[in-house]
Amino acid sequence: MMYGQSPANILRDIPASNGFSSPQAIEATFNNARRQEEIQLNLPTNTIGNLILPTGWNQLSEEERMLYLLNDERTSRAGINYGQGPVLGLPFEGVERRVDDVAKGYAQVLFDNDAFTHSFGGSSPFQRVAAAYPTGCREFTSRGENLYAAFSSGNNSFSSAVEQAVYGFNYADAGSRWGHREMNLLQDRDLQGRAYGFTDNHGIARQEGFIGVGVVRGANYRGWNSGVVVVLNYMDPAPSCTYDVLYTSRRPGNDPDNVNGDPCDEPVNISSAVTDPVISSDEQVRIANVTISQATTISSPEIEFGSNFTVDGGTCIQVVNDGCNYTGTLRCETGERTSYSCDQAPVMNCGGTILGDNNGSSQRSTYGTQSQWTGGEAYVMFDQPANTTVTVRLTNLSADLDLFASTSCTGGVFAASTNSGITDESISFSSSTGGRRIIIVDGWNGARSEFRIAIEGCSNAKGDTQVPKSNLYITKTRVHQMVGTPIAIDPN
Repeated sequence: MMYGQSPANILRDIPASNGFSSPQAIEATFNNARRQEEIQLNLPTNTIGNLILPTGWNQLSEEERMLYLLNDERTSRAGINYGQGPVLGLPFEGVERRVDDVAKGYAQVLFDNDAFTHSFGGSSPFQRVAAAYPTGCREFTSRGENLYAAFSSGNNSFSSAVEQAVYGFNYADAGSRWGHREMNLLQDRDLQGRAYGFTDNHGIARQEGFIGVGVVRGANYRGWNSGVVVVLNYMDPAPSCTYDVLYTSRRPGNDPDNVNGDPCDEPVNISSAVTDPVISSDEQVRIANVTISQATTISSPEIEFGSNFTVDGGTCIQVVNDGCNYTGTLRCETGERTSYSCDQAPVMNCGGTILGDNNGSSQRSTYGTQSQWTGGEAYVMFDQPANTTVTVRLTNLSADLDLFASTSCTGGVFAASTNSGITDESISFSSSTGGRRIIIVDGWNGARSEFRIAIEGCSNAKGDTQVPKSNLYITKTRVHQMVGTPIAIDPN
């Protein structure tokens, strides 16, 4: 369910318990709020973790501090299930110059005109940000700006305006129906499941979106002796455009001093579908509650699989401890997963999948009245239960392979799918008595290709009988394996 990509809203405001006068007070205030959120939303204690600020916090720019706090709030909720699926928890990519200029300019306009509105001068946040970028270089998001202001009858410098703004947006926003919080924590999909957020299609994988920060403080604002305005703008970059990133993102974790360090120095938490062929980190990679169904390399000195981690049968995984220095290639051996000889074909369980190719020699070419299947054959077997309708699918083709079913290695075929080109093939058949079925993959006019076979529709489906040794690669690490789930890893 996609709704869980963004975390749920809390139920009521949480007072700032320790204020913001020092880094220690800021940490205590945010950490108390996280404990209170856990109580309000029935989460286990310490689920959200603790904010740890880097040394030299007060020497960082306001953009750096804003980026750090927002990303800590976003990534600390990665994988948490608020009741509608795990939170994606990806950080913003960084502070980009043009959206930063927009935020700074609008903050100055608001202060100079004693105003506090998203639409001073008739422009909207979306219009202001769009005007800063070429056409096609800004993708749609449902929200574009958060505003914060504070006032004082004294001569207040508002040195912690950024920290107070983030806290107010995320933990004291009931009066705005949590709209500021939803914007700060928005992932690709919002709380209604709509794709109105940040699409992970630019730059480094698993971080997306730029922010801009404007802070203007001074005397005589809105009838008070001193005041401050904070403007926080957001922009989702397009994959084909070039941007000027002032401060890069980091994932808060094991090295809190590395504020603007290489993303490889940060832990990676995967809690949604795995789409990257290589997942790497010089710190930790954690994969929780995910099924891996494509060839994947995981490279890190510390790798943790959650208790509900699973691997589709026939999927190749390579685990190495090279971190981001990994430069190898994942190679899935073929020939052991299916057989080129019918009488040696592996027996699949109904409901399973298996990978293979037809790179063996050609043994038969005639099916029915045609005789142009001159590619090699590959075979698998399965036992169809009685009173079932079974569908066999042949996918992942790079050449014109076709699909046949027989009841013996020497007999004719009773079902066939012979689409042209690399179109998927599919055959379905019913049986009241059940029995052994032979599945044959053959190439038209000498075609050869790797492929995937899936058998669907059996009421007693149990998945594959085995994960062949060629489907799981472990190098440079010691692994205790229980096929499917879980896999605990103790790296060298």
